[in-house]
Amino acid sequence: MTVYLIRASNTERHKIGQSNDPDQRLKDLQKASPVSLGMVGYSITFSEEFWQWLFSNKQAHGEWFDLSEADVALFSAMENIDVLWMHTSRTGREIARAMAEALLDYADSSDS
Repeated sequence: MTVYLIRASNTERHKIGQSNDPDQRLKDLQKASPVSLGMVGYSITFSEEFWQWLFSNKQAHGEWFDLSEADVALFSAMENIDVLWMHTSRTGREIARAMAEALLDYADSSDS
């Protein structure tokens, strides 16, 4: 299963979900949506439950969350860590450092 982040256009509303075929899931959601939807990104390493827990204070309804640009940037940074984890020979320490840097950047941007 792949975790996906979908955005409702012209809003901060994002859906965090999981699917074996996220692109098909986007098409299915679009059929029932009054607004245009777009795929923001994917996460393989971190679970749907992790992302929903992390952003639980921003939950709007069900699996929909009102996420800031900093929140989306964190999702993207963690997606890059997925790539490091899955497709390189980086050590665990290097990956942990990248993850810590992404979280610190997120904390700094959330404070402002």
